[in-house]
Amino acid sequence: MDRAGKNIDFHIPLKMEVLNKKILSFSWSRLTFNAEFIEDVMINLMGFIPLGFFLNAIFVKAGNNFGRHGVLITVVFCLFVSLFIEVYQAWIPSRSSDVLDLVLNTMGGGLGAYGSWRLEDG
Repeated sequence: MDRAGKNIDFHIPLKMEVLNKKILSFSWSRLTFNAEFIEDVMINLMGFIPLGFFLNAIFVKAGNNFGRHGVLITVVFCLFVSLFIEVYQAWIPSRSSDVLDLVLNTMGGGLGAYGSWRLEDG
């Protein structure tokens, strides 16, 4: 019953349906090299470079205890952060969870970590 006077009834369905969300999906049709795809690739790749750079810089400054393992630890950390983000996005209606984003985020973290390591290594 509409009590606001605008003839808009609120409808509650008798049976709720769970959204059919796919976690870490992949579609070959998404690999179209248009401006939107290139922008998405750059955002995912560039977005994790600072995280990888600064996290590895912390490992480098911590001393020789980490050595080259700091880059590996950083890449694995970036993988898990990206995985968390992608799984979480599966439950947001306007977002999608994509394996390509996971790969690009991890690569961005690895590039940042490698850059930090090379910068300190000389």
